Order: sequence, then C-alpha cells, then structure tokens
Amino acid sequence: MKRPSGWWAAFSVALEGIGSALQEQRHMRIHWLCTSAVLIVASGAGLSPSAQALLALCVAAVLGAELFNTALEAVVDLATPALHPLAKKAKDAAAGGVLVFSVGSFAVLVILLRAHWSRLDPVLVRTTTQFGLPFLLAQALLLRSGRPGLRGLAALVGAAALVWGWNGGGDRLYLALLGLLGLLTLRLTSGGARAPAHSHRS
Repeated sequence: MKRPSGWWAAFSVALEGIGSALQEQRHMRIHWLCTSAVLIVASGAGLSPSAQALLALCVAAVLGAELFNTALEAVVDLATPALHPLAKKAKDAAAGGVLVFSVGSFAVLVILLRAHWSRLDPVLVRTTTQFGLPFLLAQALLLRSGRPGLRGLAALVGAAALVWGWNGGGDRLYLALLGLLGLLTLRLTSGGARAPAHSHRS
C-alpha cells in the first residue's frame, strides 16, 4: 500500500484512523468522553504546570494505547477471520494493556487532585461545574447519535457551555482545548452510520 505523501496527507490519514476508531469502538468513545471529563476537572483544580503536563501525558497515553489496541485487533481479524485461541489471547493482552494505562492514569488524577485539594477555588469549581456538565452531555450526544438534528443541538449546547465558561472566568487554556476537542468530535464522527466492528470489545 502506498504511503501518503506530504505532512498534510499523513495528518489527514491519522485523523481518519481516529475517526474510524471513534465510530466503531465503544471503548474508544468512552476514553474520548473521559478525556473531556479530565480536562473539565483539571480546569477547576488549579493544577501546577508540572501536574498539568503529567496529566496531559496520561491522557495521551490512554488514547494512544486504545488506538494501538484497535489497530492490533484489526490486524488479528484480517489474519485470522475465524475464532482462534491465539487471536483471543492477543486481543485480551492488548485490552489488558489499555486497562493498565487507564487505571494508572486515574490514580495519577486522584493523587494530583488530593495534593491540590486545599487550594481549590470555590468560585472556579462552581463555574467549571456550570459549563462542564452541559459540555459533557453535548460530547456524549455527538459520540452516540447519528441524527443530524440531535448532533446540531449537541454542537449548539457544547458551544454555549464553552461561552458560558469563558465569560464566567473559566481557565481559558482548558476552554480552548475543550473547544478543539469538541470540534474534533464533531468532525471525526460526521461520517454517517457506524460500520460494524469485528472486535469482541466493540
């Protein structure tokens, strides 16, 4: 297979792979939604730069592990269409790797929140809750629904939530990241109906 030429073509292919995983893999959609939740929680926690960097690394590691897992499952299904004990072992081991990353990242989040608990700003926490919950709901609708009407409503709710947070004094770096994540969600899940996944995890 010919590799794409040029950095933009390679970038587009990578986005296509992420979009395919979001449409076909339930676990990828869960991790994607958890990424939004982590960003929302972190925006109201007043984390130090080093803590933010560590949290970003953990989020990237979990999403990357899930993408590698999806790729491995596709290769296994291609090589062994029929059920085979070794194919199951490979898939189970890959899923276990994602679980290890997920549990470790959750532990890091708990440790960081505990370390910064005494410095939480009640006003910032309230603002974060006010825009965070509607934004999460909008993300969940975008990830689950293929109906244009519901997707349009979800996009409107998500945008309104971010504007509310922006005007309410929310952390603008995190709001910008959430906005980018929302745009990616809208773009990557706009391919129509989800294709049937062959993985036993989907």
